[in-house]
Amino acid sequence: MKKFSIMLFILSFLIAAGFLAESMAIAKEETKAAPPVVDPVVARREKEAKAKETLGLKEWTIYLITMTEKKMKTDTDLLTFAEGKITSKNLSPKGFPSSNYTVTVQEDETIIWETMQTADNGDIAFWRGELQGELMRGVLSMHPVKGEVKDYTFSTVPIEVKPVEPEKKVETKKKGR
Repeated sequence: MKKFSIMLFILSFLIAAGFLAESMAIAKEETKAAPPVVDPVVARREKEAKAKETLGLKEWTIYLITMTEKKMKTDTDLLTFAEGKITSKNLSPKGFPSSNYTVTVQEDETIIWETMQTADNGDIAFWRGELQGELMRGVLSMHPVKGEVKDYTFSTVPIEVKPVEPEKKVETKKKGR
């Protein structure tokens, strides 16, 4: 009977050890399967930092079209994003210093950037741009202290402006009665 008790004890011990090992393996798998918890604020800031890095990789040649004039005009400018600031080659000589800009990254990875520049004379330039891959497009709104607001659209792709021809009047002959 003593041998039987020892055998029963050893068998019970082995069964208990097997259950313990199995439960540990299941717990380990559950730990592996659970994704790491990421702080959304940290994740957003990391995306924004990467977006600023992407903007700063090169100088961006943009093609502008006036939106407020009856006759559309095109112009080019060179935007530089460096050290958290944006610089416009065309606006710098007009007294607009480099300025801080904000970045937002949308779910589809589109980078949105915005800034406001104030010139020495008080004129204000509002910029808003979107970057998708290598395509940047946006709006520049110039608000002078004196004069009218001028709005422009811009893109990194040259914009072809075709002159608008006036409509030809079709003359109709009046029949006398």
